[in-house]
Amino acid sequence: MKKQLSLTTLSALTLLMIPVATHAATFDGNQDVNSSTATVSITEDTKSLPRIMAAPDISFGSFSNSQAINSTAEKITDNLKVVNADPNYNWTVKLDVSSFVNNENSDNSLADVSLKAAAGTVTFENTNGKKTPVSSALTNSDATTTILRSTQGATGTATHNLAAEDVTLSIPQWSPAGNYTAQLTWTLANAPYSSSDDRKAQ
Repeated sequence: MKKQLSLTTLSALTLLMIPVATHAATFDGNQDVNSSTATVSITEDTKSLPRIMAAPDISFGSFSNSQAINSTAEKITDNLKVVNADPNYNWTVKLDVSSFVNNENSDNSLADVSLKAAAGTVTFENTNGKKTPVSSALTNSDATTTILRSTQGATGTATHNLAAEDVTLSIPQWSPAGNYTAQLTWTLANAPYSSSDDRKAQ
């Protein structure tokens, strides 16, 4: 069985104001009150905002349904990675886990399945000396879980490291045979940050 990745990204908008050239207003000289214009063009600047650059695929292999399955992952491909170049934002990454759906018949899914993951470790290539983002464990795959979050407007590249033994899957005995896939949806959310936020929290 293989967990496949479904990644969505939710980004806040940073607006860059760029003046646009216009033709000068001309008048006939017969009016005391005349009108000209002021214009602006606003574009979305996403390059410096927090972005998810990668997320893991998880494979658990193959098992007999003659006994309950309680297994660590067989293989994890890639790690969750977030890049942020804007110190004016903190960010969080939340994870939603779908049901394990039969690959041949999407109307069939496994019941009473539990997917759990340890908090793992975070490697942070810091560019502004702020605190390393914090990771959390996945203890209930039926609920949305915050997996990784930044503080203090930290900039750099954060990688959430999970080993295969950090992830466990539990499936009841005599579950229907078949190949199943669950979607992992990773949602990035940004929030404006100011250094005054830290002072208020003290």
